Amino acid sequence: MAVFRLVFGVTLALFAANELLRPRIIRKLNLAFGVLAGVIGGFLSGAFTAAGPPLALFVYSRQKDPRLAKSTLQTVFITATILRLANIVLFGKGITLPVMKIAAMTLPVLVVCTLLGHGVSRCVSKDMFLKIVFSYILLAGLVNILKGLQ
Repeated sequence: MAVFRLVFGVTLALFAANELLRPRIIRKLNLAFGVLAGVIGGFLSGAFTAAGPPLALFVYSRQKDPRLAKSTLQTVFITATILRLANIVLFGKGITLPVMKIAAMTLPVLVVCTLLGHGVSRCVSKDMFLKIVFSYILLAGLVNILKGLQ
């Protein structure tokens, strides 16, 4: 697990650094890349609960203004979370009291962060929006590198 976390963290960090230092993708990525992004995202979701980077790259490439893509990504992530919870209910131990407590504590944070993110996306340029997104991906990569090294 430590090696996978380290490799994942380095990949995230390199991906984010590349996007921060180089101009944004100018052309739309082919739909076949969308399938590949979905497969890679599914693997990353199962292994690390982090499907975002390949999906963000694909979805952002399909819009001239990446701020318009945020609702698509939110829909994908919320749907995946609902399916994951349904899987727990149907095939896992079920929804236990600790899971309910965590969900209850997480929900207000999720709502506040979503509203803040939407507000920020309306107040900044599309280039600044992308810098903020990829800065968070870089931070996630660095956190995974540190966890992998422990």
